[in-house]
Amino acid sequence: MLERLIQEFMRTLDDDRWVIGDKLILSRGPNPNGCSWSDGAGSYYCVTETSEVIQSGKAHCNFPVVHEAGKNSRHIIWNIGDAFLKLVIPHSPQVTREHDTLNAIKDMLPENCDTPSVLFHGEWDGRYYLAMSKVPGITLHEAWPRMNEDLKSKCVRNVTDLCFALAKFHGKEISGVDGGHLPELYLLKSHQAGNFAPSILATNSREIGMECSTLCFYHCDLVPGNILVNLETETFGIIDWECAGFVPREWIKTKFCVSGSMDLDTSASDYKDAEYRKEWKSRMQASLMEIGFLDVATSFFEWND
Repeated sequence: MLERLIQEFMRTLDDDRWVIGDKLILSRGPNPNGCSWSDGAGSYYCVTETSEVIQSGKAHCNFPVVHEAGKNSRHIIWNIGDAFLKLVIPHSPQVTREHDTLNAIKDMLPENCDTPSVLFHGEWDGRYYLAMSKVPGITLHEAWPRMNEDLKSKCVRNVTDLCFALAKFHGKEISGVDGGHLPELYLLKSHQAGNFAPSILATNSREIGMECSTLCFYHCDLVPGNILVNLETETFGIIDWECAGFVPREWIKTKFCVSGSMDLDTSASDYKDAEYRKEWKSRMQASLMEIGFLDVATSFFEWND
């Protein structure tokens, strides 16, 4: 599936030009022009949208795939110079698009939190394309075993402060920042797959035991792979804002309690025990509890059984 998507997604015209999704030309040249970014070696990549479908080119891509996720490769990211180019097959047309979220959150974030800047976005033929700037640092999976206690505590405090800052912004329903659907899979039953309508998420949230009168903004996927740490400057950034929106306040801490994706990757360190794997999310649970966030983890597991 991945190889087929790569071939459909990008074809090579020559050494400095590629066709993306039949409608975009990615070119490399000496000067920035329009929607462009550095290739990291003195030249620039530029994206130009065309009105005609381009079917020429060789089915070959020499840009590395840095991430693949989701059933049937729903989500693929390429490393292209100083930017990432993401291909997403959206869950539905109603789901809030990531570029809208990234543009909206700039005024919500603490000053010390870095996020990607949108360089280009487009959507056609059931596929969503997003080019974003890179955020400095390495993932928390890689950074955690190299961090001393002070830096670990600082990282937990920074992400806790982020949750607190975002939670000050309230919505009228469980949705994305623009009122679109929020693709929070944990708030759906298996038979509801793909239906993220606010009314369904609200009904399920109440069944779990959450109070839906106050809906707070939240990045619902604060897994170690989405948290970047610059060990030299001790700064941090957050990526992958696909699943971010207004949720019941209790969900902020609950997600750290119920999501196995919050575990640290033991392959990135010499530590293999369960205590190490859960260290990040355990510290986040305690930190959030200290500033008044509650959870409904027990009732969630009963509801999800």
